[in-house]
Amino acid sequence: MGTPKLRELIGTRLAAAGPASRPVLELLALCERIPLAVAQETASPEVLAALEATELVQLTTDRRRVTAHFAHPLYGDVLRADIPYLRRRTLLLAQAERIQHLGMRRRDDTLRIATWHLAATGTADLPCWSERPPSPGTLTTIPRSSPS
Repeated sequence: MGTPKLRELIGTRLAAAGPASRPVLELLALCERIPLAVAQETASPEVLAALEATELVQLTTDRRRVTAHFAHPLYGDVLRADIPYLRRRTLLLAQAERIQHLGMRRRDDTLRIATWHLAATGTADLPCWSERPPSPGTLTTIPRSSPS
């Protein structure tokens, strides 16, 4: 997460975004990327525009999908360390449920939901899987990041 001074600088930058931005920033810290529609449910257009203008948050378009994510992963690391356990659990479970209700249409949705559920509860057993189990290999095919 960097040195204490770097953590302090990033914390100051995040705090300068203001309290209205905190809910969407926390969600980004925990989920890494979220659909723009979810960001818009969580923060006003003015807040989102300010976060983009100050380069805390970036919007990425992939075909018809627009997602929001932190401009740098350290922003998420610093913020995630300050989110209390019950708040973290509530946000992760709500996001998992939100994506389940949207129909889990993206290829990586099943893995992301299981990851959020595991982080929130300690188990990846999901009630929705009794009705619609993941396809074979979905949870065993984990994208590997390239070495830095």
